Amino acid sequence: MKKRYLNLTLTLLFIFSISLWGQTRTWKDGTPFFVHIDSLENAQIGSTVTLNPLYGSSSQPAGFQFSLSGQDWLWPSKIKVESAEDIDARLFLGSELYLVTDGAGKQVLEINPTTGSLIWEFSGESVNDPRYLAFPVDACSYTEMEGTDNVRKVLITDQGRHRVIKVIQATKDIQWSYGHADVEGTAAGYLSSPADAVPMPDSGKIFICDKGNNRVILVNEADSTIEWKYNSGLNNPVDIDYSEAQNAVLITDQSNHRVILVSLDTNGIIWSFGTSNGTPDSLSKGLNLPADADFLDNGNILIADAGNHRLIEVNNAGQVVWEFGKRFDNLKDADRLPDNKHLIVDGNLPERIGYATSEFVSDPRDIGKEVSFTNLIWNADTMATVTSVKLQLRSANTLGDLESAPWHGPSEADSFYVSPSTAINSAHNGHRFYQFKAKLITQNPLYTPTLNDVILNYFYYDVNTTGRITTTVIQDSADNIITRWSKLIFKTVLPENTANRNKVELKITIKDAYSHSPIRSFTASNVDTSNEEALSNVVQLEKKQAIYLQATFKTNNSSVSPALDSWQLEWESTSSSPSEIQFVDPNFQPVTSYRFSDRIQPGQPYIDRVTVLLNDANLEQVSDLISVRINSLLSHDSEEITLNRQTNGGFLLQPSIPGIILSIGVPATDNGFLEVFDRDTLVVNYTDPTNSDDQSGDSVLVIEDKSGVITFLNQYFAPIDTATVGDTIFVRITGENDRNISFAQDTIYATVFDYKTSDQEKITLVEQPDSLNVYFTGNFLSTRGLPIILKNVRTTDDGNIQTISGSQIGIEYLDTISDVPILEVATGSAAPDTLWNYNSSALEFDFAPQPYRPKDGDALRIRIVSSIGTLAIDKIEIFTLSGAKIREILSGQLSFYYNYPIPKHQYGLADNWWNLKNANGDLVSSGTYFVKVSGHIVESGARLSSIRKLVVIR
Repeated sequence: MKKRYLNLTLTLLFIFSISLWGQTRTWKDGTPFFVHIDSLENAQIGSTVTLNPLYGSSSQPAGFQFSLSGQDWLWPSKIKVESAEDIDARLFLGSELYLVTDGAGKQVLEINPTTGSLIWEFSGESVNDPRYLAFPVDACSYTEMEGTDNVRKVLITDQGRHRVIKVIQATKDIQWSYGHADVEGTAAGYLSSPADAVPMPDSGKIFICDKGNNRVILVNEADSTIEWKYNSGLNNPVDIDYSEAQNAVLITDQSNHRVILVSLDTNGIIWSFGTSNGTPDSLSKGLNLPADADFLDNGNILIADAGNHRLIEVNNAGQVVWEFGKRFDNLKDADRLPDNKHLIVDGNLPERIGYATSEFVSDPRDIGKEVSFTNLIWNADTMATVTSVKLQLRSANTLGDLESAPWHGPSEADSFYVSPSTAINSAHNGHRFYQFKAKLITQNPLYTPTLNDVILNYFYYDVNTTGRITTTVIQDSADNIITRWSKLIFKTVLPENTANRNKVELKITIKDAYSHSPIRSFTASNVDTSNEEALSNVVQLEKKQAIYLQATFKTNNSSVSPALDSWQLEWESTSSSPSEIQFVDPNFQPVTSYRFSDRIQPGQPYIDRVTVLLNDANLEQVSDLISVRINSLLSHDSEEITLNRQTNGGFLLQPSIPGIILSIGVPATDNGFLEVFDRDTLVVNYTDPTNSDDQSGDSVLVIEDKSGVITFLNQYFAPIDTATVGDTIFVRITGENDRNISFAQDTIYATVFDYKTSDQEKITLVEQPDSLNVYFTGNFLSTRGLPIILKNVRTTDDGNIQTISGSQIGIEYLDTISDVPILEVATGSAAPDTLWNYNSSALEFDFAPQPYRPKDGDALRIRIVSSIGTLAIDKIEIFTLSGAKIREILSGQLSFYYNYPIPKHQYGLADNWWNLKNANGDLVSSGTYFVKVSGHIVESGARLSSIRKLVVIR
């Protein structure tokens, strides 16, 4: 690498913050910003300089989801129930009581759910006992006036004995019954497996769901006559509910998978929910073996959709407006309570469900290292003003400490994180284990928030990595000599946690700008943030004119880093005149390389000649000549040269010295030639005889001159010597081993021109890597193609080559290449730069590039040609791989470059003809698409179409 320190530092010195107090000068950085950093290694510059932070996040395992359980009350285990079939609630003397029908237990029970005590029970000892229940499936409690008293009655549907009985609750006497006990029938007074019975309020009439007879009847208690019935198309009706306001009965028609509302006035169905064809359906409009349906106070219907394992609420429009967020294995009955909770029978036992605010504590999570936390993110499904989620965190460095660690919100201890992306409390920094506590809040038992994920973002530092920053070179101005370095002052930022301050190390090292050797190092205090070091007694700094600072950062705790806030140097100086020596070209401009030949040719004994220019104002006052040596690092040739003082300033080598490339042999020293190897380095060093501290030097790379090969390429990167208007051309140069001057990617500049229009376009060719991605091949390729445009008026450097038919396109490139290619231009007659033959089809088209990658920034071009006549395009259609059409582009939306309609055997070209959007204006995704082009022949009217595949890769 070229090392011209003097040039570098003189340039950078103009942007330094230097204050002059007499002969004392100051260099500062980091106040308020760091602007003089030359290199970074594993360090980051912000308001301070720290180790480079590494970022990460910790989240819950895949599939994590938490919502409120919804379980509000369970049946008391001390009261035995074998198979609950139905549950109802009533208020009695200010207490809520639950009436439960135990089918397999052959009993009806009433309990106080608050105390868990049994209030009332009804059953019989044997079949001969009128009170004996074979298999009761439903019971409802209500009051009737008898004289001046309200008497509590219980209506029991005893399915096992094919009857419905009304019981006076206080005495347990059977007051009324319908159906012949233990006899199943269809005649008047008979029932078959009744499923439900409800009284018509204050009427002396009772609705009975006669399931086995597929009918619903209204029976007059006084004479047991049937006053109304509905048996039209029912299939296993299991539940009924009466609406006095509508004078209609709600029937759960189980095996028809529907719920219907039937008018008592017309016997017609005035509302229904479920499929009309009697088939089960799990979608939003269907049911599967519904078990229960009840009117709600808001006019909606609550349905126990047993076969779909769900409890839903349906409005009059037949829309599901609510669903409980839990599946039920065997839902038999469901009633909504006034507080929006529900009594249900799921399986064999009753329970009460309803969401209530609750907390969830996560399992401990181990990040694996101490970190500094940044922000907390979570995903939750909530309902505005109804449900919400808020979180707290606790953390520690051991699992044992985590168990007793306090919970924190973003601020004080009892605060909560209520919004995602909130900054995490710094109290957690330096910890590796954490837990979160989520409080799921609901204002309505019908709804629960759902917490889907919790993510903690953090950053940390690699304890095995050393961070380094290096300043730009620090020295005085060109007309001063530093007589003494005085002070090094730097400020740091210490970790907030005092226990971590001895776990970080920040060291400042002063280095020589030329040799890069360390001169003195200073370690920052872990107690004070201000550090000041005297330099006047550092012997190694005496006479040093150019130094730089290097800071190194280390940590033994991954959550903290040493931090440099600012640094400065102070020194004393006096006037001086620095020198500069350089390898230059014939125009006295600095060079980075020379090219030599491997032989002396007549009339051209060399390619380049070596010239050296020295600037030293001090020396110009006392000497006309100065001698220095040029040394070759590889061949070890050494030539002493004499530099002559110029009238306009400086010392110049006159005449310049030639060079030659050796393949073998030993060079002869001081023979007037520089005999070097290919890729050799020439070095020249100078020491001012009037000031031994004034030293300068330069180096230059020597490359053997090679003749490369230039080739024109088409857009498929195939070599061509003929091009057609509308083509895009590239340029490749191979074997150019004298232009790849480094292992980095090198660049060549050339000019492409047209002989007739005189249009000129500058192109840039970049070196291409080898298979190991190493840039040392000598092969160069132009970075962008040049479209060929039919135009006799040139527009220089517009990115296009303007040409006319029959012209030639050449390239101008300053090198020793003798065989420069010429590209012949043809319009319609030259062979196309393509990989397909358009004469093979009446209508042919292709795309470039294929596949198309939008992020590359290239235009999506389409080329269309016909072999039978002049072609006019009617439309272009785009289809997905499955054949669905997503876009149609009419001819009026297309813009071709020229010659449209498209002449026979000539191209029609259009760029960006499709914006990669579908008919809805949405961008299409990556994938394979089919493009269909339709058109007609102008001369004959014949219609043509063709289909091609286009691959889009985003």
